Amino acid sequence: MDWNAAAVETKINLTFKHPDLLFLALSHPSYGQQINQPEQNYERLIFLGDEILHLAIADYLYHHCPYLKVTNYKGLVTKLTEPERLTKTWLHLGLGDDYPFMTLKEERPMLAQRLHNPFEAGFRALVGAIHGDRGYPQTRNWLIKHLIAPLLARHLKNTTERAELDLQQRFFGNALLKALLADWLYHHLNAVEPKYLSRFHRNLSSKEQLQQYKAKSLELGNRGAGFKTFLIQTYLAEAENNRNPYATVYDWLNREILETDEILREAIAVLLRDQKPQKWIIRNVLGYASKDYQLGRERFYEILEEEMPTT
Repeated sequence: MDWNAAAVETKINLTFKHPDLLFLALSHPSYGQQINQPEQNYERLIFLGDEILHLAIADYLYHHCPYLKVTNYKGLVTKLTEPERLTKTWLHLGLGDDYPFMTLKEERPMLAQRLHNPFEAGFRALVGAIHGDRGYPQTRNWLIKHLIAPLLARHLKNTTERAELDLQQRFFGNALLKALLADWLYHHLNAVEPKYLSRFHRNLSSKEQLQQYKAKSLELGNRGAGFKTFLIQTYLAEAENNRNPYATVYDWLNREILETDEILREAIAVLLRDQKPQKWIIRNVLGYASKDYQLGRERFYEILEEEMPTT
């Protein structure tokens, strides 16, 4: 399909390094079906974009609304992520007439009246694409400009006094952890459908996992705080001298906290139970090209901690 990335970039006031990621964010599942590439749609990006969106809002509230209680934070998150608001923002950006690409029979103005529609989904996918292409700081700033500040900026108070520091940090830390985990899953489980990503995400953010994360963090300078609190304190400390603390904390979480092979082993076991072929997992999930298939096969059995068959 011939399309003009620059036309979209002008509307959103952002240039993509990888226009193919922008194209994916604009591709409704019906379009993927039409071109016989059903996996080429924005659903995986929605999974990532949802968590980045929540993180950006939590980030803004923590830094600009210290006087509010966490119950107020939660209410504002709900308000800012309402499908109607995301739809209006998409239309305000001038994207509604032509995007996302789709082949639905219903007219676009009628679709926009639905609570859950391709436009609010497209917005969430676009957030994921911007994050994947430009990183978290630029995604946060873009969201502040187009979604958050238009609602909240005029109501801000000129005070730095915090209503409830511990709860605010835990709230911010929870959003950060969920975003980091979604980011990790999106990039480490290539081509895996969102229903699986959401399932793995719930497991990785469970109470049991949080206890394990905390146990590891106690060896890394944590003096007994809950893991979410320790995580956000680490992030805030990095932010003092680092323009992209998100990337630094992501690398730290990946290196020091997450058990990569264990996560992959559990994910592969689920995919195998659901009849995903071994060859598909090696090529699409582990990312081995056909010429490196044997290496991928060795890695596959290494992850599963099984002896590789000789035939």
